[in-house]
Amino acid sequence: MRNHTDSGQRNSPLALLTELAVEGASSFIESQRIFLQLAQRENDLLLNGVKERLGASTPASAITDLVRRSLDTLIETQQEFLTLTSKQTVHLLDAVQSGKNYQSAELVDLAREGMDKVVQAHKKLLEVLTEETIKATSGKPQRVRVAKKTEAAKLAREATELFIDAQKKVLDVIQQQMNTNLTAATRAIETLSPTRLVG
Repeated sequence: MRNHTDSGQRNSPLALLTELAVEGASSFIESQRIFLQLAQRENDLLLNGVKERLGASTPASAITDLVRRSLDTLIETQQEFLTLTSKQTVHLLDAVQSGKNYQSAELVDLAREGMDKVVQAHKKLLEVLTEETIKATSGKPQRVRVAKKTEAAKLAREATELFIDAQKKVLDVIQQQMNTNLTAATRAIETLSPTRLVG
């Protein structure tokens, strides 16, 4: 059971603002993840449709694979940056909430980690470009799966379903954020209530 001072600290303006900031940052990052997942799924859908229509054309197939892998690498990198941003935000807000200064050593470590992610992403992208360029220019026929071409109406329906699913997830994130905001507002009002100030 919390004592009165713990409850007072929990309802202090700094604690309330920190909680709102953490939840707001988390909601923003989660929304970005949802949209990145949507982009990845939509790209897969589109590129599968393009590849089905190109048939066994080696250069065209290689270019499609290059685009797919490049986009996948970009999206994966963005996901990693969201994770890093989330980590940095939590560190900063924890430091603010505890009353500590944000240590420069921690900032340097986070900057180093961010730069490592950039270097890894560039290396991966260069590897993808090299592999797909070799595949496209080798002249060797690639094994291409012959699949039934998906109808444009079906592709459009799947794309719409993906978009609606992403919107539902974003609405869930918004609902969670609103609940946090209402809870914080209620706690703030309780903290400032006249009966509590008098007693």
